[in-house]
Amino acid sequence: MSTSISATLSHPSALIPPVIRGYGPIDEGELGFTLAPLARTAAVALRTEDGDVLAWRSDGSGDAPGWPQTWVPAQQLPKLLHAKATEPGPSPLPGSWAVTATLHGEAIELEFTRKMGRRGVLEVFSDGEGAWAWRFEPGRAGGALQAGDGVPFLAAAMRQGALAALGLADDALEDVA
Repeated sequence: MSTSISATLSHPSALIPPVIRGYGPIDEGELGFTLAPLARTAAVALRTEDGDVLAWRSDGSGDAPGWPQTWVPAQQLPKLLHAKATEPGPSPLPGSWAVTATLHGEAIELEFTRKMGRRGVLEVFSDGEGAWAWRFEPGRAGGALQAGDGVPFLAAAMRQGALAALGLADDALEDVA
């Protein structure tokens, strides 16, 4: 069984949205998450029906969300899920990101979709293995399906997908957030 979780993006038209937040009631209690892709950080918190708070935090090796298992004091919850939204730079991509968050058992699945008109659709999603994958499906402009996986950080996966969508070299979007 899967459960949808409400999720929002700050600056969805940016190449890489600065902050993604989600929250929703689940069978075990309430689940919340925050990702700050440009800072390469992520946190997930579960407040159980008993009032306990369990947490998961990214450890520097990747920011795909994991299942919370470490107990933390309830008063740390606001600090755990706080991320400051920075002002993003200009985006070379048409369209805006949309996000869906789904819980499958103890797996949190995030999928970001950006419809880019005639150019096609770019999708970036958590792969269930602690990393990110991306897929670019060309539209009427033509071209071949392109994909990548095993990317440890969301910002890198979004950047790689954007490069594929635009047909650019690896360093073309280095300074664009």
